[in-house]
Amino acid sequence: MLDTLSAQNALSSGQSSVLTYSAYRMQAQKMACPRNAKAQDFCSISTLQLPKELHMELNETPNQTCIQACIACATACNQCFAACLQEVDVKMMARCIALDVDCAAMCSLAANAMARKSEHAQAICALCAKVCRACGDECAKHDAQHCKACAEACYQCADECAAMTSAH
Repeated sequence: MLDTLSAQNALSSGQSSVLTYSAYRMQAQKMACPRNAKAQDFCSISTLQLPKELHMELNETPNQTCIQACIACATACNQCFAACLQEVDVKMMARCIALDVDCAAMCSLAANAMARKSEHAQAICALCAKVCRACGDECAKHDAQHCKACAEACYQCADECAAMTSAH
């Protein structure tokens, strides 16, 4: 990893492509938080942007389509879960709610595993496809629009995860 001086020099000279992400964050944090900041002071680098080259490297992974499908499915499952809790007969939606929670958690795990290129990503995605199909099948039984949207996202994610596991 680059030391602080190298990171600062690279930032000021425009050679951002030589920075590792952690070196960039370290330098950006120092620029955003003065050394005399107190513990209760909030220091943020959220307003600083990554150099374009580094941003592209972080977002280009071999499984980007599958990662995006997993994130979309987790979001749809969380929305379905929340909407099911507002239904008149929540007890009738119990299995849907349980599978929404399981599926959202599994999809988040799968997306994170692929993003960090985990050695277990293929096995995780195989299980994710199975959970997504089960959730999609349950949601498809219900007439609510949130369930229909969730089922569609689940089936899309299951297909992407299955393709990812067969491609490796």
